[in-house]
Amino acid sequence: MELNYKINSKDFIAMMRSPYFNGAGRLKGIINKGAFFTILALGVLAFAIDALSFFGEQEAIYDVPLSVPWCGGALGMLSSRYVMMPIYYRWYFKRSNFDDETTLLFAEDGIFAKSIAIESRLSGHSIVALERTKDHYFIWISKVQAIIIPRRFIDQDLEPKFQKILLDLNDNAVVLGFY
Repeated sequence: MELNYKINSKDFIAMMRSPYFNGAGRLKGIINKGAFFTILALGVLAFAIDALSFFGEQEAIYDVPLSVPWCGGALGMLSSRYVMMPIYYRWYFKRSNFDDETTLLFAEDGIFAKSIAIESRLSGHSIVALERTKDHYFIWISKVQAIIIPRRFIDQDLEPKFQKILLDLNDNAVVLGFY
């Protein structure tokens, strides 16, 4: 089966927001979520202490409210994740010339990929995970590298055949989102 398609920066950002890329089932995801919720909980606790000292008759312990650094840390983490990283990914995508047309040729033993910049042969055994989302297929080669295939370029009638081809590439690959 041969597939011709072209990705855009939104497809690249979708890969970066993928659960597999962000540590689904890995320690990285647990640490990031744990750190965020710990900082947020400490911010809420500090805010409660600030509110009690403000409305109570006792003087504040500190000149600066305790909640400012903790809530600021949580807001900093959120803005980094949802504002700064998409801006960086768009810049990286434009700089890296990923928007060339790509041709994938699927064979029993792997995938042959060709674009203006590169030609590559990928063995089925080097695939570590296959992921299907609402708008994309990701063929993960490592924890940070994937072939992005937008579903808008796959004919609906051929999608079951395409899924079977992907699943037959490597029986040991982690499979996410396939029904």
